[in-house]
Amino acid sequence: MKQLFLLLSFCTMSALASYAQGCRLFADMKEGTIMEYGYYDKKGKLESKGEHNIVKVFTEGGKTVAEIATKLTPENKKDIISGSYKVTCDGDKLEMDMMNMMSPEMTASFSNMEVTVEGDMIAFPSNLSVGMELPIANTKVKTGMNGMTIMTINMTIKDRKVLAKESVTVPAGTFNCYKLTQTTDVKMMGTRSSKTVTWYAEGVGAVKVESYNTKGQLESSQQLLSYKKG
Repeated sequence: MKQLFLLLSFCTMSALASYAQGCRLFADMKEGTIMEYGYYDKKGKLESKGEHNIVKVFTEGGKTVAEIATKLTPENKKDIISGSYKVTCDGDKLEMDMMNMMSPEMTASFSNMEVTVEGDMIAFPSNLSVGMELPIANTKVKTGMNGMTIMTINMTIKDRKVLAKESVTVPAGTFNCYKLTQTTDVKMMGTRSSKTVTWYAEGVGAVKVESYNTKGQLESSQQLLSYKKG
């Protein structure tokens, strides 16, 4: 249960490596852009590395869509997991299905199940400013087999705020970033909450992420290791 919760809440903000001229907070929407992240435990030990590669950019319904291939490689080099997700740029707002923001590990755990997703898209306006509050997003994920529901996960992302603009140094370099926070509630056989702090660099995307429990203790983190523009 704890591991499932951490994967859900941690990856809500971490998978964005993105993507569009209108959505200028994120990197240009160009095929071939590759971002590599390091994922660390609460003690700062590297657990795995993740690669996000923009493999296709196209227009659909007047919106720009990027298809991103992912690869998660644990430090033991075993059980490498591949997956993909899409993001959509509608004018100056970037949207992503919250289900698609789960980690490759979580996606793989659902691979033999029937999965249905209901609820909101999580939105990221490009014109961020300090003090801005962002909209709440709610999603319900149902998994089952042969038409029978086995598990229901309710996820709410709330208290989304732009706290500051500051300089952040990670292995990929030093970036001027917007600092965003949010609270993620996951209901599944009880309710668990976490607070996530994410630093976004304009023209790059998320460069650093930290996830805390309700006691304010660091549980996991993520840093941008390298960035190759397409």
